[in-house]
Amino acid sequence: VQAQSPVLQAALAILYAQKKLRDRAMTRIEAALALAPNNPSTLADVGQAYEALGDRHQALRYVTAALQKGYSLDRLKLVPDLQSLLSDPNFRPNAK
Repeated sequence: VQAQSPVLQAALAILYAQKKLRDRAMTRIEAALALAPNNPSTLADVGQAYEALGDRHQALRYVTAALQKGYSLDRLKLVPDLQSLLSDPNFRPNAK
């Protein structure tokens, strides 16, 4: 296991969040962001984890940040767990 991998940390955050293990998810979210705070994929994954935890405000924040850093909206549309967020009226993919 590569503890210093932001990809692994973000993936674990999503898995823990989906199982509603908030404390474990938050630990992995923090680790992923510490390792790669400006990486678009990490930001998108963190947004997905927050959405799974039911924190729409934070999910919107990180998904928007991912888009601003170059993450593709088309890729986000492929994530089943983000469909509700993408249709949220507060989601503004072109916001800067």
